[in-house]
Parts: sequence; C-alpha cells; structure tokens
Amino acid sequence: MSSLIAWIPLAVSLLVLLGALASLRTKGLKLQRQLERTERYRENFESRTIPVKTIVGVEQIPTMGEALAQRGAFLNKRTKKRADKQRRLVARLKSRS
Repeated sequence: MSSLIAWIPLAVSLLVLLGALASLRTKGLKLQRQLERTERYRENFESRTIPVKTIVGVEQIPTMGEALAQRGAFLNKRTKKRADKQRRLVARLKSRS
C-alpha cells in the first residue's frame, strides 16, 4: 500500500507533463500554419514592384509663392467640396419632408 502512495504523485506529474506536451504541440502547429501563411503573403508582396516617382526633386523645390498658391487652391477646393456636400444634404432632407 505504501508503494502505491509513492507512485501516485509520479503518475499525476507524468499526466500533467503529457498534457503540457500535447498543448505545446497544438500551439506549435498553429504557429507553424500562421508562419507559412505569413510567408506566402510576404512572397506575394515582394514579387510586386510598384514604380515610385518623386513629385518634387531637389532641383524642383517650389518657391514660397508657388507653395502658398498651391495651398490656397487646395483649401479653396476643399471648402467648396464641403459646401457642395452640405448643400446636397440639405436638398436631400428637404425633398424627403
């Protein structure tokens, strides 16, 4: 009887160890699948080459006046776009009522 009591903690620890190994195996397989999927995505991404053209080179830096004119045109366009959007919304709400 005393030898059986001595083997119980060993058997329990062995079961816990086997459970931990099984858990690690499933986690390892999940991580391996994730790694393979990421590698496939990376290969697809690296095979694509996107030509990049510089808009403003070192020799083509705009002057302060040109930059201010471009910025003003951009702001005017944005303001007009917002006003048009608001006007369309008001017209749509009036037509519903």
